Amino acid sequence: MGERTRMSSRGQVLLPKQLCDAHGWTAGTEFEVVDGATGVQLRPVAASTSTGGTLAFKEFVDMIPKRSGSPVSDELIDAAITEEARRRWHEKTGR
Repeated sequence: MGERTRMSSRGQVLLPKQLCDAHGWTAGTEFEVVDGATGVQLRPVAASTSTGGTLAFKEFVDMIPKRSGSPVSDELIDAAITEEARRRWHEKTGR
């Protein structure tokens, strides 16, 4: 048998900390409540679908990873792509 919890007078149910930690659920995690024949199920909603799929411009900009240092040149990017293509070709063909 699992852990027990109790509903508050406001209809709120607290999930045990060990359960939240084990699944990586934090404050603000959204759940879908599914009513079934034998009881109710809580299913975490994927983060990408919880916002409805739209972002404000500022939210989008805040999600862009910050990078320090000098910019990467086109030549370095081309060299990295070429090297990875060679690596994959050699891995695939054995040559």
